[in-house]
Amino acid sequence: MTIEFDSISSNENPAGQSRRRIAAGVGATMLVAAAGGVGFGIGRSVDGSDRALSPGAASESEVEPTEDLDIDVPVTEADVPASTVVGSGATPADQPVTSDGAAADQDVAESSGGPGFSIFGDQALELLYDRTTAEGMIVRVHLGQTWDNGGYYSDESGNEWQPPAWCYESGQVRIALGGSNVIDVGSAPWYTEPYQGRSVSWLTLGRPDGDPHRVLFGQVPDGTTLVTATFGDGSVDSAAPENGVVALVVPGAPETIEHDEDGYTWLEESPDFEITFESADGATAVASNTVGTWNDPDFVASCSPPPPELPEDGEQPADPAADEVTIT
Repeated sequence: MTIEFDSISSNENPAGQSRRRIAAGVGATMLVAAAGGVGFGIGRSVDGSDRALSPGAASESEVEPTEDLDIDVPVTEADVPASTVVGSGATPADQPVTSDGAAADQDVAESSGGPGFSIFGDQALELLYDRTTAEGMIVRVHLGQTWDNGGYYSDESGNEWQPPAWCYESGQVRIALGGSNVIDVGSAPWYTEPYQGRSVSWLTLGRPDGDPHRVLFGQVPDGTTLVTATFGDGSVDSAAPENGVVALVVPGAPETIEHDEDGYTWLEESPDFEITFESADGATAVASNTVGTWNDPDFVASCSPPPPELPEDGEQPADPAADEVTIT
């Protein structure tokens, strides 16, 4: 028994591979089976019926020796285009693909957007303070970027004056508050040398969460053992400092002052509090938001630039007394 395979021109083959005329004896059945083993599905009917030719079907079908079959039988798997091998994962050669290898009919979604950012960037921050309050609020303080004040003032003669470090902030601290319904981050000024060793700053965190909390950040002198804040509404928080800083937290929004300037309205926070610093030697210092450093004449004098120098004496008049009378 002989089976003849018609050759098909290469332009009918999507991969451009020439097909071969193969005449075989009874062993052609095994060759067809080998073709199926490398992923070729042979679906042409042998006798015009719907019965598919398969390794099993070939022996069960009566095939006339002179019947021609249009069947591609690659000799080896190497002769088969990779795009036609079942399970190869390749996209068929006649299907367009995108630059990333996806099929052209696959939906590609474009979206707007870009990188986000942190208000403190990607710099490494030093953890100064980490505490959980009695109410379960977690407050953390990190030291952010610091800088030198440099020459802050220069008169008409080019004379520069360097103010003391306590006059202006020389950095920022990151203050994070979390717990209950609050997740918020803010900042407060940092002083490389606070006035008389102390600084007290305040801010409100938790407003976006509908649960505002008043936060006090303080820098304290060495030897300080306990810092206590008492607010006007009776709220109290007390804690020991760490690394020379302390953060006190109480729930509630601070008192505010509404300003209306030329139709522009803005709110100024004016929390009512008193803060006490206790030292190991028993000394106690008290500060409040009603008495700040700008109310201290010594502070104001230290942070005010010196008066400009008087100009050199000019040419003196020949008769000073007469000129004085004329001027008078």
